[in-house]
Amino acid sequence: MVILIGGIGCTGKTWLANHLMKQTNIPYFPLDHLMMGIYRGIPNCGFTPMAEQFVLGEKMWPVIKGIIMTNIENEHNIILEGFQLLPHLLRDFPSEYLDHILPIFLLHSEPYLKENFGQKIIKYRNAIESREDIDDVSHNNWIAATRRLKAQCIAKQITFFEIKDDFATSMKAAADFVLANLGV
Repeated sequence: MVILIGGIGCTGKTWLANHLMKQTNIPYFPLDHLMMGIYRGIPNCGFTPMAEQFVLGEKMWPVIKGIIMTNIENEHNIILEGFQLLPHLLRDFPSEYLDHILPIFLLHSEPYLKENFGQKIIKYRNAIESREDIDDVSHNNWIAATRRLKAQCIAKQITFFEIKDDFATSMKAAADFVLANLGV
């Protein structure tokens, strides 16, 4: 099974991937590392790490898709997590691949974003990995990106979890969903 954890920045994707890895012994790979490897190894790759989420997702998709297909073809389990995953791109897979992919997306609800942007979301962005690149992201851009990703999830009927009140409760619900789908 290939578990895909996508979503807006600072929603707990890395935390969830780590948690699931410990629960299932399925390794995880952060797509941020892939992005930085491509960018550092091929400086004229056509993107910078500071590009907008949807641009990066589109640019990186051919490589990400290849990784997903290779893992499925070799019957390897893996968790891939990153904001570069976009719901509408999953349409690229034939059904025989989709049967082996479990995608979920993590989002902040708009009320949670409005109430907690500075004091929780931005403040704790470095809890798992160092992230210094989002200081200039505006509250309104964050809301717009969240709306866009949520609309894609709804349109493609892909499961998403919104952090509404309590981060821990939301992460538990997301983890329980994945574990139930894995039969754990």
